[in-house]
Amino acid sequence: MDEAREYFSKIYDEYVEHIYRFVYLKTGSPDIAQDLCSDVFLRGWQAYKSPGTHESGRIVNMRAFLYQLARNVIADHYRKGEKMQFLSLEQTAIEFVDFGEGPDEMAGTRLEIDQIRIAILEIPEDYQNLLIWRYLDDLSIPEICQLTGKSEEAVRVGIHRGLRRLKEYVPEALPQLKEAEVL
Repeated sequence: MDEAREYFSKIYDEYVEHIYRFVYLKTGSPDIAQDLCSDVFLRGWQAYKSPGTHESGRIVNMRAFLYQLARNVIADHYRKGEKMQFLSLEQTAIEFVDFGEGPDEMAGTRLEIDQIRIAILEIPEDYQNLLIWRYLDDLSIPEICQLTGKSEEAVRVGIHRGLRRLKEYVPEALPQLKEAEVL
């Protein structure tokens, strides 16, 4: 059991930031995100330590398994009647890289990011997930295919459609997005 605990501890260290960010973007509250993230890993540990799970390799893709648990935990949270909390830009953990922008350009950049963050909540959840995984978690198309169980073509189309829907909400903030980014 100590070997399993040590292995799962490494899994936790590897994925906790990604799962937390995913849950945080879906809930809008750092406190709720911490609670739900803890629940994800608790459920993950319980599933992992059940007899024969890790020995038999029943959990083939741990990342996909944890994201699926996160989606289920978030759905359970909202099913209980919890409301979405909207964030101000100051509450998010987005760090800005200074490219020599002046205060006006930085304010414009902050406004664009704020618009995108709010707009992403307006598009269907499947598109939200694809865009979060692709552009925030920086996952490759094949990695997203493993998470979703979809073909590469379906993932590419989903990302393209998600970007198109996102552009409907903030067209002026996304002029730089091109079809090539999806491919």
